[in-house]
Amino acid sequence: MSKLHPISERWQKKSITANLIEDEGQKKVLEWLDKLYIQISKPFNFLSLINNEKKIYGLYIFGKVGRGKSFIVDAFCEALNQKKLLRIHQYLFMLQIHEHMNEARKNKLRNPIIYAVNKIIKGYRILCIDEFEVLDVADAMIIERVFKEIMKRRIITIFTSNSNPELLYEKGLQRKRFLPFISLLQQYIKVIDIMDGSDYRVKNNPESQYNDYYYAPHSTMLSDLFNFLSANKNFKKSEISLNGRNIFVLKVSEKIVMLDFAAICKKSLSSRDYEMISNNYSWILIENIPVLKSTDRNAAKRFQLLIDILYDKKIGLAVSAFSKPEEIYVKGDGLKEFQRTISRLNEMTDRRWMINIQKQRLDRTI
Repeated sequence: MSKLHPISERWQKKSITANLIEDEGQKKVLEWLDKLYIQISKPFNFLSLINNEKKIYGLYIFGKVGRGKSFIVDAFCEALNQKKLLRIHQYLFMLQIHEHMNEARKNKLRNPIIYAVNKIIKGYRILCIDEFEVLDVADAMIIERVFKEIMKRRIITIFTSNSNPELLYEKGLQRKRFLPFISLLQQYIKVIDIMDGSDYRVKNNPESQYNDYYYAPHSTMLSDLFNFLSANKNFKKSEISLNGRNIFVLKVSEKIVMLDFAAICKKSLSSRDYEMISNNYSWILIENIPVLKSTDRNAAKRFQLLIDILYDKKIGLAVSAFSKPEEIYVKGDGLKEFQRTISRLNEMTDRRWMINIQKQRLDRTI
């Protein structure tokens, strides 16, 4: 691996396997990750302080869905291969922050934010946060103080996002109180626009209405797939327990579960519930995904969260739906963020998704 372009070379090898073509936007991001890798890999010396070498405190990589942001950061994390790196999705990061803050309050500690930050990043030098978005007012009100504490500890932070930082939490409540976070980012973090280009998650055959595991409504193919995956060993119409609540399922068999959209996205389930599902099953089959109206914003947000978690956990996915992915939710709050869900549905319901996951699992065992 070249000492000058370690991440670029690693990415090129990965992209050949995945049949991707490098474009100018990706090249720009790779150049900055090369610089950051070299900086991290250098042993500390006082000459760098004397010569006033400019250090990179982090990167904020943003651009449209499917532009390869996470794929490129994969190459960076694999190259570092060190225990002092924490990579985490934004929803899970903030969930842990709030949990530790509640813990601090119960113990009557003076500064819950400092306590929470110390709990999460203790021992880490590098923090990678995937899919950075701010949608919740509770997150927006504390996020500047959270990252100020992280930067005080000189933790190098890498963000991937679909949003320009200036547009984060754009129409959120009390946005003026959020603006100092944007200023903090712009002061200490290098912001990189990956620029427009191909969505590499979208299946190459434009004439195909449905992907390999994206079925029309009322099709028997979803049930047929379940029977195949479970070797016809299944329990029909049952319930599973999620954090003390029982959720109706259509079918369940060991590591495979078949659910109705309404049961998991129209009920008040949380990221913790979806985490539990992803930890217990290797395949999730979702039936009857409807066309969502603007009044269905909460269901759309839960579906987005569910898909993000299944994507991060590398779970097999098959669905039946009343429309193509891009027509599921076309009007309402959070529409911009939902574009990532569309992109990921295209990727995850292509058979190459599971082929690549199985290959990665095999590579780790060799």
